[in-house]
Amino acid sequence: MRIFHVIKEIFRFQLFPLLLFLFACGGDESSKIDENPPWTPQGINLEKISNSLSVESPGTFNVKLNTNPGKNITITPTLTKVSDNSEISPSSIVLDENTWNSGKKFTISGICDDSPSNAVFSILLSTSNNYADNITNFDATYKDGNNLNLEVNTASGVISGEIAESADVQTSYTQGYTTESGGSFKLYVQLCTAPSSTVTVTAAITKNPDEVTVTPTSYAFDSSNWNIEQPFTITGADDSVTDGNEKFTVLIDASGYLDSGKTFEFLNYDNETASIIVENKTISTSETGTSDNFTVVLSQQPSADVNVPIRLTDVDGITVSDEATANTSNLVFTSGNWNTAQTVTITGSDDSDNDSDMNYYIYVGGVDPSNPTGYQNLPAQTLNGINVDNE
Repeated sequence: MRIFHVIKEIFRFQLFPLLLFLFACGGDESSKIDENPPWTPQGINLEKISNSLSVESPGTFNVKLNTNPGKNITITPTLTKVSDNSEISPSSIVLDENTWNSGKKFTISGICDDSPSNAVFSILLSTSNNYADNITNFDATYKDGNNLNLEVNTASGVISGEIAESADVQTSYTQGYTTESGGSFKLYVQLCTAPSSTVTVTAAITKNPDEVTVTPTSYAFDSSNWNIEQPFTITGADDSVTDGNEKFTVLIDASGYLDSGKTFEFLNYDNETASIIVENKTISTSETGTSDNFTVVLSQQPSADVNVPIRLTDVDGITVSDEATANTSNLVFTSGNWNTAQTVTITGSDDSDNDSDMNYYIYVGGVDPSNPTGYQNLPAQTLNGINVDNE
């Protein structure tokens, strides 16, 4: 009789439809929400990726959320340079209902500077949309007392560390390509620590050495000039063969100072083939108005003016992008300035939407029958852009 009484009560309080609904949902895995148990508190979870801090070995950690936020959460690191130079990238990340449990990475790096002492830093992570920013989970090595690893103070929420100075050669370069018409760029080198004896840094072309020349081939660094940048000039070599654009590699080495050399790959553009040379890079902007730039130049002298349009679109390749703007919609190259690189500046645009970091495309050039012979039918080249959200 008791079972009949229960059934009667179910119908009395009209619970039967609710029971049917719960039964149906329970049998469908796709209807379940991606979430940790309901008693899990909000907070930040740090995962170790690399945790040995030195100038040549940056520290990288993954940041996740403990719970599904159901909305965009921007996590911004505030870096305090207690002593000497360090930097963290990116400037922020955005986690949402799809990425909260996989997370995104931050990297803390040391910078070659004039000081021989280690770089000491602290990082404080802040979150948007009232999500808790306390660090609740982290790798055990973040609490081992070794400052040359990342360390976490759970009371203050501060991530700290000390980046060891080490023997390394810092390198940078201006544009990263050459042309057979004599186009060149500079590759700069300097030491990160003062040596006890003279260190010779060499530059050698190890792949396709006929494509370029490098001058000079070496620099001597000692305790008086170790922190002064010195330039190697990489210049494209001409030939009469239509051999297309050729890759070449430059090896930077310092025997007895570096454990192994550093190899860089670049491109020498053929001048027997007309082409529009676009610096190949990913453009990074932000809704706070930060900008990035790239260069454009021609491979050979044109017989008349060459127009190179600049167009920004969403990732569909059609819709005009509202994520960023270019400082020009068209570049003009003449027979007099064809081999002088022109710079295009891309600036991020702001909005009030929590739309996460947004990708966009930058199209450079395109088929144009009005351009002179050789430049009429060149397809547009595409650069990837990303605009970092500030909501």
